[in-house]
Amino acid sequence: MEAAELQEKGVSALRRLRAAIASENPGEAAEQARRLLVEGAEIRHLYAEFLRRTVAVLRERAGDQGRVEALAGHLEEEFGDEYEAREIQDRLDRGVESLAKTLLVGGADDSQLDELLAVYLGLHDRWRDELSGAIDLGVELLGEARLGELWAAIQADEIAGYGRYDRSKRPWSDSFPEVIESAFTDMAGHLCGPNLDGEIEVIESDEHVELRFAPCGSGGRIRGEDRFGVTSRRYDWAWNKEGVCFYCVHCCVLQQKEPIEHLGMPVRVISPPTSPGEACSWKVYRAPELIPESAFLEV
Repeated sequence: MEAAELQEKGVSALRRLRAAIASENPGEAAEQARRLLVEGAEIRHLYAEFLRRTVAVLRERAGDQGRVEALAGHLEEEFGDEYEAREIQDRLDRGVESLAKTLLVGGADDSQLDELLAVYLGLHDRWRDELSGAIDLGVELLGEARLGELWAAIQADEIAGYGRYDRSKRPWSDSFPEVIESAFTDMAGHLCGPNLDGEIEVIESDEHVELRFAPCGSGGRIRGEDRFGVTSRRYDWAWNKEGVCFYCVHCCVLQQKEPIEHLGMPVRVISPPTSPGEACSWKVYRAPELIPESAFLEV
């Protein structure tokens, strides 16, 4: 993946869309409006799926089933029986398609886009916060020391899916560009950056490609708001750092700790925010032998 291509991938559909509106390029603006919906679709699916799995794991492992069922009832009331908020998703789909059609005839501006984004961000943040609240409940019911276990159970399918990066079956040189590409895809719909426009800083070196989120639109903003639980001790599933928000732990488990255990190396090396306002960094190393020892020791 060439340097210019990497930098291009750091530009979100939303930033491209605003630029196209400003430059009066209706075709490009309509295309990016539809891409914005695609970027958000994976996020919306994953949040609903993670909520379903969190309830299932707590039903299996928690002692206080009354509180678990109260959580399930609340989520059904908030998002529907599968936690997918279909009515709001349909509203988003229709809104994006309407915006795209309006853009093609040159009649849309930033104000119409802002209205649509308010719906998008409102749904994104509701899902994110409900998942964070559910994880907080899991910590209350299971104990903080079992949070890594909880996230491993919630993400069991994703952890198994990382088997595609097994170097005994596929050289890392083939996996490396895919790992970077999927990072952009995974984060695009979170609307990272200080302006909530999907900004991702790309930093290259001879050893690795680094993606910086300042802040990440999910865990980074959660940590910045300082509203949900954070680790009070050092755990290997949280980079052996205190102050990691319970939500951010899922990145350590999925991308660093479990891959080391199963693949012999981290897929991405992450420096999480441990206090409000800090950026998050993901590093993908060009070759396994370049990964520093600290990336293994911290988990």
